[in-house]
Amino acid sequence: MHLNPKTYHFIQRLAHGNYEKILKRLDEFLEIKKNDNIIELGCGDGILANHFINLDCNYYGIDVDFERIKKAQKENPKAKFFSSDILKFDLKTLSTNSKIFCHGVLHHLNDDECNKVIEKVLKLKNNMFFVTVEPIRSKHWYTNPIGIFLTQIDDGDYIRTFDQWMSLFKNLIERKEIMSQLPRWPVDALFVKLTKNSSD
Repeated sequence: MHLNPKTYHFIQRLAHGNYEKILKRLDEFLEIKKNDNIIELGCGDGILANHFINLDCNYYGIDVDFERIKKAQKENPKAKFFSSDILKFDLKTLSTNSKIFCHGVLHHLNDDECNKVIEKVLKLKNNMFFVTVEPIRSKHWYTNPIGIFLTQIDDGDYIRTFDQWMSLFKNLIERKEIMSQLPRWPVDALFVKLTKNSSD
């Protein structure tokens, strides 16, 4: 199911409110500093862009959906947006000295596609890291029936359990954290910082 920008924006706000908790944790994982170059993969309609602009960062958003990118650029004129497939976009044209993240993107990709995105980011330079935030599917329906239902109707086909996410990321994990999104949203969020220098 493909959502139009207005419906997508409404559902995101319903799920995450003003994103305060998520953004606070993202800032920590990304080690945000003034004048940082921030690249968001799968930025949608740029709902997170203004946060980084307000921190005096240079923000670049990439998304395959042209309509969402148009909306994002209109609402965030100080940011820069590009409509492109993540795997086809040359990240080096922006900056090799960037901090790159995605929020709720990898659960739309199969394992092979996820590995290609991760490899694309981590090979940009030595000591490169990649931060991703993803929903966690409960193992058993009876432990979280509402959360299970919401993950089943999500437009992403690859919402993984915690163990499945760990298996996908393997020895690339430098840091990980599970964040509860209750009471607003009954699906936990997994924050992961990936780097080739890790040995988890």
